[in-house]
Amino acid sequence: MTTYTRIAEENQQIGIQKGEQIGIQKGEQIGIQKVKVEIVLKAFDNGVDIPLISNITDLSEEHILSILKEHGKLV
Repeated sequence: MTTYTRIAEENQQIGIQKGEQIGIQKGEQIGIQKVKVEIVLKAFDNGVDIPLISNITDLSEEHILSILKEHGKLV
């Protein structure tokens, strides 16, 4: 195996590992966002006011209103 080939293979492995790490991080972020949406919907259904939901989830009130509209909770 030539030095060039070895370096190319090592770089390819590094690229794959970085890609996997980025994929895992994005997956975790998506999962966290899905949980926050569930919390927003359940809290709203149980009468929790929007400012408190915002405080609990660290989402803006505007984002919460958007989520509620998307899920037919507000018109």
